Amino acid sequence: MYEVTRKRTEGRQYKSSYEDTATKIIEMKNYEAENNEEGEAAIDGYAAIMSKEKSAGPIMCGRGVTKKDLANTKETVQSYVMTSNDMETVMSTLRKEIEEKNEKKDAELEQMRKEREVEKQKMDLILAK
Repeated sequence: MYEVTRKRTEGRQYKSSYEDTATKIIEMKNYEAENNEEGEAAIDGYAAIMSKEKSAGPIMCGRGVTKKDLANTKETVQSYVMTSNDMETVMSTLRKEIEEKNEKKDAELEQMRKEREVEKQKMDLILAK
């Protein structure tokens, strides 16, 4: 399959060289896998030849991140784990903050209602004259 998908058209110019691909195809054809007890090949030619290449880096971390960068980080999974007591403490402080905000909003609304009543009374006096 690898060989079929890597064929080149004669007369066409390509950006990359075909030498590396051609040598890999030859290596795959000449590869003789060691047979296991049942007589089946343990590793096929493609896996044996292509697995030699080094990975560009850790997956899902971005292009500039290397395995060494990840090993040198001090943050671990343990630093993100919270105990139930810690979680309860955080939740209680959040509840208090929310209650304080609600009380403040209620006080502002009450003040606005009083101001509206005063303005309404002033308008009634002006209209009554």
